[in-house]
Amino acid sequence: MNRKYLVIAMLLLAVIVLGGLGYTWYKSANPTFHGSRISPPQPAADFALTDQMGSTVQLSDFRGKVVLIFFGYTNCTSECPLTMGFLKQMVDRLGSLAYQTQVIMISTDPARDTPAVLGSFLDHFDPSFIGLTSTQAVLQPVWSAYGVTVLDHG
Repeated sequence: MNRKYLVIAMLLLAVIVLGGLGYTWYKSANPTFHGSRISPPQPAADFALTDQMGSTVQLSDFRGKVVLIFFGYTNCTSECPLTMGFLKQMVDRLGSLAYQTQVIMISTDPARDTPAVLGSFLDHFDPSFIGLTSTQAVLQPVWSAYGVTVLDHG
């Protein structure tokens, strides 16, 4: 009689494990979108900001490329370096198509993110990445146009 219960318990365990594996496979094969849709799509707002070399750069300078814009700051110790590392991995995975992509980091801490500081930060990730900054007065409309809320980093 004991053996009968053991067999039933093993069968139930197998059904539970297989059910869990099947559910996991189903969810990974049919991912759910978690994000915001901009409907209808809007053109990206142009801007003119200073890059890590001290030159003025506009978004329109990259017409024809896929531009990935990240808003962050160099004193950020968690999300910013992780995101930049992820962007580096993504660009590396593009291989020979990477030249069609431009990663741009726009500062949310203009008081500390000078062009030189941005350059030093981005050198840790990829020399092709561009860091942009300016005064808060110049950056504020850019942040607003892209729906970025900037917190005080002081």
